[in-house]
Amino acid sequence: MQAKPSAIVYVDAFNLYYGSLLGTEYKWVDLEALFDRLLPDYKVKEIYYFTAQLQAKANPRDPGAPLRQKTYLNALTTLKRVKVVFGNFMVHPSSAPK
Repeated sequence: MQAKPSAIVYVDAFNLYYGSLLGTEYKWVDLEALFDRLLPDYKVKEIYYFTAQLQAKANPRDPGAPLRQKTYLNALTTLKRVKVVFGNFMVHPSSAPK
């Protein structure tokens, strides 16, 4: 039997959430189980989850979002193959002529 090739997965948390999870009941995704199922022909060695910490002032309509995110990120740290990588979320205001 031939060994499976290895894979490393990179996840953009913003795109995962807003592109696939927002508006669904699925918020707590087990990333190891997800990618083991999506990539059955590979041995998923590591999963890098790129995110930025939410700030309560960023969305006053949802002040509980930072705590929910922190709770989920804490859960992700229990998964052996998942590495959470923090960056910065930047908002660039834009304008258009009236």
